[in-house]
Amino acid sequence: MGKLSWFLFLVCLGAVAVLAQLDRQARYDPALAPWVPSMFAGFAHSHLAEAAIQADDLDRATGLSRQLVSQRPIPAENLVMLARAQLASGQRLDAAGSLQLAARGGWRDLNGQQAMLALAINAGDERQAGRHLAALWALSRDRELLAELSPAILSVPDARESFAKIVAGARWKNDFPAKAASVLPPSIFASTISSAIGAGADFDCSVLRGAAQTMIIKNPSASPLVSEVLMRNNCKDTTQ
Repeated sequence: MGKLSWFLFLVCLGAVAVLAQLDRQARYDPALAPWVPSMFAGFAHSHLAEAAIQADDLDRATGLSRQLVSQRPIPAENLVMLARAQLASGQRLDAAGSLQLAARGGWRDLNGQQAMLALAINAGDERQAGRHLAALWALSRDRELLAELSPAILSVPDARESFAKIVAGARWKNDFPAKAASVLPPSIFASTISSAIGAGADFDCSVLRGAAQTMIIKNPSASPLVSEVLMRNNCKDTTQ
């Protein structure tokens, strides 16, 4: 009897290992996802939830995404999946809440931040969009991407305010003006720098003057705007 019990235990243990391996393999082969039992599905659930979103089976997508988050709250991509399902189902407030939770766990994930930014825009969460845009500025070296995304978002006061608060307290604060001068239109540059100053940023004057000069070279008509920014930061205007 003891040997039989031990044999059955080993069989069960082997089955668990096989099913866990099947789920891991489903990460790279979505065709395996339907064959993974629910209690073992982690990676498989992400494929099934994605397929349900694409098929517009939103109740199933939301249910699978919730199960995925329950099983694996980290990484943030699982919460992003849930937010996508909620948003597609018209649950805008729930989607915004899921995005905020995802942001806490995926702050340094560039691809995750891009996804969360897109979802925040679609959900109409302007403050959250500003936060995700700030994360992209901290993480991305792709100035074309920043130039494409930033003007429309930073033209919205609530988004600009949340963005500026992050800039004001960031370690990369003094890297921001030069980068901003190269990718932002003059009016957005001026309003964003001013908002950051209002949020407590004290930019290095030599850095800010250099950014102002770059902006004026690109667009001479921007001189009054950048002069105002320099004055607000208590910097002497040497750009004239």
